[in-house]
Amino acid sequence: VLQGGLALALTVLTVILNPGTNLLEIVLRWLPPSVCLVGLCMAATIYARRMPFGVLTAIALCVAMAIGAEVILPMFPDLWFMVFYVNPALLTAEQYLINRVFLLATGAAALGMVLRAMRDEEKLLGFGEVKNG
Repeated sequence: VLQGGLALALTVLTVILNPGTNLLEIVLRWLPPSVCLVGLCMAATIYARRMPFGVLTAIALCVAMAIGAEVILPMFPDLWFMVFYVNPALLTAEQYLINRVFLLATGAAALGMVLRAMRDEEKLLGFGEVKNG
């Protein structure tokens, strides 16, 4: 929440200092990848019950998506809908909107799964599970 608030405040500051910029365009640039990253990493953390796994997921996703925009996307152009850091100049307006909606929906679905899993404390803590060994 703190990082999202800081990002929004800096976005508004950018729009104020640069009168020609569009607030919606800037927010659409960073918000969907952030929601998707938070949702997927929280899901990885909750379901693995290991915080380092969520951190590793965040690092792996950021690196893969940074490389994906420049290296993987030219090799596999049909994956444009799932790349976090896609350049809007490379896609049509409809494709870019689909990309942003897909990332928002994926992140929201992962966050919904996390919130649903957090409702059952016993399952979340692992009570009643059979342990190997």
